[in-house]
Amino acid sequence: MLLRHAPPLTMRVQLIRPGFGNSTDNHYYDPEVLRRDAHVFEGKKMYTTTTSRGRSQSGTEVSVIEPLTASPRGSAIARVKVFDPAFAEKVRNRNAAGVLDKLECSVLGSGTARPFELNGRKGKYIESITDARASIG
Repeated sequence: MLLRHAPPLTMRVQLIRPGFGNSTDNHYYDPEVLRRDAHVFEGKKMYTTTTSRGRSQSGTEVSVIEPLTASPRGSAIARVKVFDPAFAEKVRNRNAAGVLDKLECSVLGSGTARPFELNGRKGKYIESITDARASIG
């Protein structure tokens, strides 16, 4: 007996937005750098993210990042194809419950950075992104 699953889900995901990222890393992303370098995410696999004892860990491969665009404000917006049926169903249920905006993406990249300060907040100004991976969850 074959189980029937809903078809793969295609959605738009904001991978990175301009400004400071998480408060642990304090990376600052300039809109122009994102527009120029976000293409490094294209074709990358995405994994679920689980958090245990304050640490994130990648889990099951659930999707792949397709072509990117930049929002007018410079955010890297990706078309993501979710092929894992269980994860796609979770996304559909979040949408039905009105909490899809709570689904977040986490990125880990390579590139160049320099010390940076803005309005008293210190961090690293990301000058380039040369490689990256992403997880969602």
